[in-house]
Amino acid sequence: MSYHRYAVRGRILKNLFMRLAWGKDGNPFQGSGYCIKIDVMTGNEILLELSPFIFWDVNIEKLDVKKNKDLIIKRIAVYGRDNDVKLMFKMYKKNEIKKILKNADCLNMSTVSYFGLILNIREKDFKCCKKKQPHLI
Repeated sequence: MSYHRYAVRGRILKNLFMRLAWGKDGNPFQGSGYCIKIDVMTGNEILLELSPFIFWDVNIEKLDVKKNKDLIIKRIAVYGRDNDVKLMFKMYKKNEIKKILKNADCLNMSTVSYFGLILNIREKDFKCCKKKQPHLI
């Protein structure tokens, strides 16, 4: 049997467990024929699986997923790889990521284009694209 790691919210996990645990005859664990091992990862455990170069100047063990979500989302968006972005979407809701990236002061244009496509955000809706920095001569 394969072992899978899931980072899911409690309600989804409860519904999955209830579907798998109850047998056809209505009795728990009898006749169901299913055996599953679910490892629920917390947000801080997911942080430790991110690429280490994203947080080169911060002790990643001291970051809090809720308190430092602006920093975490912006850093993953700019410096993260595909796997890091997938983990970010497991830690945070799509609407939270969308709100933080739209209000970010400075994102490079490749980040704006990439997340604009993924999150269905127009380029002009990003705060960093509304006011261009003046060029120094």
